[in-house]
Amino acid sequence: MQSQSPNALEKLVSTAGTAYSEGKFEQALTCYKEALALQPSNAVLYANISAIHLRLGQFNEALGHAETAVSLSPHWAKAHYRKGEALKKLDNSIAAILSLSYAARLDPSHKNALDSLIHLAVTFFDGFPIQQLTALRLHDDRFTVLCAVGQKLLEIDKNKEASEVLSHALCLQSDSLKLKESAVSSLALAYCRLGQHEEALNYYLEELHICEQLGDQTLEVHDRIAVAAELAHRWQLAEKHRRIRINQLQGHESLNEHIKLAEVLLQMKQSDEVISLLADLDEDRLAKDEKRRRRMTIGLALCQKAYQLINLPA
Repeated sequence: MQSQSPNALEKLVSTAGTAYSEGKFEQALTCYKEALALQPSNAVLYANISAIHLRLGQFNEALGHAETAVSLSPHWAKAHYRKGEALKKLDNSIAAILSLSYAARLDPSHKNALDSLIHLAVTFFDGFPIQQLTALRLHDDRFTVLCAVGQKLLEIDKNKEASEVLSHALCLQSDSLKLKESAVSSLALAYCRLGQHEEALNYYLEELHICEQLGDQTLEVHDRIAVAAELAHRWQLAEKHRRIRINQLQGHESLNEHIKLAEVLLQMKQSDEVISLLADLDEDRLAKDEKRRRRMTIGLALCQKAYQLINLPA
């Protein structure tokens, strides 16, 4: 009996495939279900049944069988593609984007997954840059498309989903350091918004490394690193990048950076450093500008706090 099962299974699958190609979906469904009784852990059968339910307009059934295919074969692109297609039909666009993005990441030869993802992105997001991608011949590049989708998710505050799609993108190879820098920066922002500050910090440091390789301006990246370090209570790292910015800034921006560094130093209990840092600020000159005067008031308050910490009269 066991020796006959493979032959019976093969015959049922062949009959189902022929029926499907001829548009006889009910017959194909019956054959696949009989095949499933012979091999109930076959992910391919579940994926094919999902495709038939899609054709029949039975979208919940299609999703259920696709999810079973995913659970049986979690790294098979077609299973995630089938799930994404079912979710699209059920108008669950965000979940569909995640499934199709993962399918696109898993298999470079699965062009249907990438095409379906692009079609959904164009209809779901405002201003998805398909024309620009096409003009640059990047619409077939999985890394670039996934980056664009992840950044669009970030724009609508779908930060967890954005982090997932951008992580998929960064698992792929890219010949463009500039595109990689953009993806890394976006992923860092997503993690920062999610309160995962250590992860954000790691990606901002990677962004800095890429910017240095490209010879790009790094001033704003140092600020992002400092902010993430402060949120992660990595005070020494925050101090390092605040000091780098002070050395490159002038005027009002330099004053702001002095205040931010003073706040970091207070967290590190370095009161003497705070007093030394702010002692030379010219209050009379700064008082002519309202914004500077407000910042100076903050600076003086920080000085007073520093004096109190070391028990000296202000």
